[in-house]
Parts: sequence; structure tokens; C-alpha cells
Amino acid sequence: MIREIDVKASKQSGYSNFEVWFYAKKEGEDLDTARSQVESRNAGFLAAMNRAKQALEADFPLEAIAIEESLISAILYHFVVAMGQDRPPELFGRLISEFRSKADAAQSYPADLIIRIDAWRLKRNEALHRFVAIRPDNIEKGQDAFLDEAREAGRAGHMLCQELVDWLRYEAAFFFKVQFELPGGTLH
Repeated sequence: MIREIDVKASKQSGYSNFEVWFYAKKEGEDLDTARSQVESRNAGFLAAMNRAKQALEADFPLEAIAIEESLISAILYHFVVAMGQDRPPELFGRLISEFRSKADAAQSYPADLIIRIDAWRLKRNEALHRFVAIRPDNIEKGQDAFLDEAREAGRAGHMLCQELVDWLRYEAAFFFKVQFELPGGTLH
């Protein structure tokens, strides 16, 4: 109940109080410093979302794809670190695999979302590597196909980013583990 209130409040405040407590304890910082860092990170996530949207609207799909990959990687990396991994892999595919390995630690593991992110990773690869056609007489056709694929990958990536940001907003409220010792058992 308290966590659900925190999740709802985080939509207004831009941060979860439970996540702030988690980072204050983990990093040995005061609550104001931890809150400021979490707010700053979340504001950065929203700025990245806005920049990717602007890139799509201006028909710069490669820029959108690069920003989206960066944002997805940052969120996956953030979660893996919060679950105790000191140095997660930085390569996108390996980071996705590491995220999957932490599924049991998540309050609400987004299995379908991570499958779609991994499929998007492959589309992103296709879009990024098809700019120049192999045969000179197909360059114009190759570039048109590239732009279509890149636009599609950019739009799909933007939707995935929004879902992942929403998931993190919920999940972050569960980073801080609370246990109460009671006669006859432990209450979580």
C-alpha cells in the first residue's frame, strides 16, 4: 500500500522516495543528495525521450535510434547495478542478457518488454548498417529502404523507451527492501 502511494507520487515528484532511501543507504549519502541525484537522472531520461521525439519529428531517425539505445541501456544498467552487480557489461546485447539474469530480483519483471527490446536491437542493427547499398546502381534504392527501416526502428524504439521508463518508475519503489521482525516470522 505504501509503495503504491510512492509510485503514484513519483509521477508528480519525478522520483520514488523508496529509491531515494535505497541510494542514500547504498552510497552512504544524505537523503537530499540522493534525492537530487535520482531527480537529475530521471530528468535526464525525460530529456532523452524528448530529444528522440524531436529527432523523429525532424526526420533524423539515426539520431533517434542512438538516443533510444542509450536510454534503454542506461535504464537496464541502472537496474542491474541496483540489484547488486558492480560492473554490468556495456555492450547492448550482453546488457540485455544480464538484465534477464536479474529477473527474479524484479518486483515486476517485464518479460514481454525485454523480448521486444531485444528484437528492436536487431532492427536497429539492420537500420544502421543498410545506409550504403553494395552495388552502385542500387544506392538510391538502398538509401530509401534504409530510411524507411530507420524511421520504423526509431518509432518502435521510442515506444519501448516510454514503456521502460514507466516500468522503472514502478520498479524503483521496490529497490529499498523493508523487513520487520515480528514474533513468529518476518514481514516484508
